[in-house]
Amino acid sequence: MGKPIEIEGRVSVEEAARRLGMTAESLRHCMKYNLFPIQIGVAFKQPGAINTTYYIYERPLEKLEQFWGLVD
Repeated sequence: MGKPIEIEGRVSVEEAARRLGMTAESLRHCMKYNLFPIQIGVAFKQPGAINTTYYIYERPLEKLEQFWGLVD
């Protein structure tokens, strides 16, 4: 497989988890079951696939950080 393609405006699961002060696994769980008060991206599984794919976007992540008081 290789390194994921860098797309402007997207954030990795690890980076988003670090910024939110949680583990990557916790972040995946919250995204998978839509537990965040603000949707920061999408989690989806292709039909017949084993793994779930996570797309996290910068702007909604910033809004969640502000909502939780993690940034000014």
